[in-house]
Amino acid sequence: MRFAAQADLKVLDAVWTTASITRNHGHLVSDTLFGTDEKLQIRPQMVDKDCVQSLKRWGKTDRLGQLLILAAAAPRFCCYSLA
Repeated sequence: MRFAAQADLKVLDAVWTTASITRNHGHLVSDTLFGTDEKLQIRPQMVDKDCVQSLKRWGKTDRLGQLLILAAAAPRFCCYSLA
């Protein structure tokens, strides 16, 4: 896969900046909470208690994080409690 960025990456902290390039970089290089295995079954990757605490901290400062916390509090969501 090749990626052509629309700007120079100057800040790596996606919580501190709203730059799209920083967000895009984070999505490309960061691990994910869930992934798919060779049989296309969804498997946890980073989901553990430390990750939940990190998501709670992120959810206090980031709009997408706030929406995630609200969605996770919905009765249909079952994993770890983020609310």
